[in-house]
Amino acid sequence: MIIFIQGIKKANKAIIPIKKIIDIYKSKYKDGRFSEPEKLPEKVNSKNGSFDGVISPDGSYYILCVYGKEDSFGGTDLYITFKKDKDNWTPLKNLGKTINTKKHEGSAMISPDGKYLFFAGYLISA
Repeated sequence: MIIFIQGIKKANKAIIPIKKIIDIYKSKYKDGRFSEPEKLPEKVNSKNGSFDGVISPDGSYYILCVYGKEDSFGGTDLYITFKKDKDNWTPLKNLGKTINTKKHEGSAMISPDGKYLFFAGYLISA
């Protein structure tokens, strides 16, 4: 399975990925082909925009960047969702003030053993 983002284009010009322009989709690989993309549920796709995510090495959780959610500490924060079963995910949970600041966090990466989270903190104001 792959998880990816897809943006909307209007009049052949890309729109800035904020305010629900980008959603997260999944596609399963079977018999040498990827299935038709399926949008992940709204509890993972934030109303304001979810993007820049990374899935854990074992596929049990997904960390993503979310713009302007109600419980956000700044402009963009890192959130986590856990895979409950084959096609269900838990609601997004903010990773908290130890990770997130009043500015922007994103570009999360997880070490191959799943023990470490690496991410970028952007110095621009929210």
